[in-house]
Amino acid sequence: MKKSFLSSLLFLFVFINCASAQSTKAKPITTIRPQVQQLIHAYFQHFDGVKGDTLSQSNGSTIYSSKILPSGAIESSITQYKPGNTCSWQATLLRSEDFDKAVEVYKKYYQQLSGMPVVLDDKSISKLAGQYDKPEEARSFASSILELQSVNRELRLLKVEIAINYNLPEWSVKLLIYEKQADEDMRPTIPGDKPE
Repeated sequence: MKKSFLSSLLFLFVFINCASAQSTKAKPITTIRPQVQQLIHAYFQHFDGVKGDTLSQSNGSTIYSSKILPSGAIESSITQYKPGNTCSWQATLLRSEDFDKAVEVYKKYYQQLSGMPVVLDDKSISKLAGQYDKPEEARSFASSILELQSVNRELRLLKVEIAINYNLPEWSVKLLIYEKQADEDMRPTIPGDKPE
């Protein structure tokens, strides 16, 4: 009787440990889509609803903590630039010395956001789209920039960027949301030009 009790106890112990190990491996992949949807809405209000405490100030900008920190992210912040009152948001999603791990995270977030439908304030729906910039270990930087597919030029100024960057001794993966004029809309300044 003692032997069968000990055998049953040993079997139960092994079963619980195996089940516990499997449950830790089967974690669902976290998505950042809900936070990005929230941040896109906040972008159109200069991120006012998600600005936290002031972290630093200079003549050209003020950096705030962000009240939105995507799942698994290390840190996030909002930068408000002067003049013009434009703002950008950024989060560090990963820091690692392992290039392959950094590429895996970079690619995962690109796949989550590319083609993501975005519900705008007027209840219309647009999608994020942009080319995948494939990282290479010999290159210290890669960046995939997504924008809203819209006929409205103002909406296309919004950029959602996933970037991978190497700064000795580690790779970092970042997510950025900001405004950028289209290259064809930017006119170089020529000496002697007078504003019209």
